[in-house]
Amino acid sequence: MVPLSLFLNTSLLYLSVHGANVPTFKVNPKPGEKKRFMIIDYKKLLSRLNLAKLEMSHAEWIEAAYNCFCFQSSHNVVESSGTYSSWWEKHFNFFNLQKDKVFYYNTWKSMDLEIYQEFYAQLTIYNAAFYVHRYDIVKNSFDLKSQMKSMLSGASKVSQEMPSSVPSVPFPSGSSKLSPLACCILYGEHGQTL
Repeated sequence: MVPLSLFLNTSLLYLSVHGANVPTFKVNPKPGEKKRFMIIDYKKLLSRLNLAKLEMSHAEWIEAAYNCFCFQSSHNVVESSGTYSSWWEKHFNFFNLQKDKVFYYNTWKSMDLEIYQEFYAQLTIYNAAFYVHRYDIVKNSFDLKSQMKSMLSGASKVSQEMPSSVPSVPFPSGSSKLSPLACCILYGEHGQTL
């Protein structure tokens, strides 16, 4: 799998200028062939270029996605009747066509990488419903985490703003007798059992 960050214009420029000096390693021959061949060691190259897989900005992702699509289209699998390049087009356009793509970019970029890796592991047919479902899960998870952080930061602000002269109330014991100082955790009102 070629990492998407290697399709950035800066990465492609580096490859075209320093192509003879990029790190490589030998790969075993394909079945029926005798000669081993060399391929680019992308992990070392990413390290050399100081590129992390998920550290691209949204604008960089668009640039890399376009370059990746052009590359994949030029290397279309003959037996696929165009479905190979069609998958790439639909995959990238799914994210490009989302109205909230920029706001949620940091949450869906990992989804993009996972699907990208799954496709390299086993070629699949594009499934729009699958993408919509996964995208909704990612967005909802992000929204819930944001709400929880907001609630927790609001609660810590309230506790910081409370005057220090408020008497501390001991936590009530397990007796069934109602303590007038007991405060309901859920409603914040006195007089309810915990």
